[in-house]
Amino acid sequence: MSKKLLLLGLGLVGFCTAARAQRNGAEVMPFRKANAVLLFTRMAPDSVLRLLANNLRERGFETAEFNPSAGYFLTKPSIEAGGKGWPLTIRVAHMTGGVVLTGRYLMPEFIGNPEFPAEFLGFEWSPAKNSFRQLEKTARLFGGGEVRFSRWQK
Repeated sequence: MSKKLLLLGLGLVGFCTAARAQRNGAEVMPFRKANAVLLFTRMAPDSVLRLLANNLRERGFETAEFNPSAGYFLTKPSIEAGGKGWPLTIRVAHMTGGVVLTGRYLMPEFIGNPEFPAEFLGFEWSPAKNSFRQLEKTARLFGGGEVRFSRWQK
């Protein structure tokens, strides 16, 4: 009897976890063309924005706009101190239950400095995936929440 209850309980936990992922429209692992990192947390949204902004500053990013009352902040195009990559602009904004991180990277080697979305696409060393990994790293360094991935519609 206790084995059946244990199996039933584990099944319900798995079902509830899957239902939550579906309800949020988010995946546990990055998937092809994912362009957003979702950080679910119980902390106050303004506190999350402040902590993430401080973390990014410590890593060499400069803040372009910081507007907690509007629910977002934006960095200037930057490369993480000591890192390799392309200048990346990170946007962190409130969403229900946490924050969403999106980004755009610059290609200064092209005329006009075109911008492209950071997304989980291409080889690990590709500009899009390299920039997406910076978003993921930022969310994982937060440490106080659940990280998920999504295709964010602007």
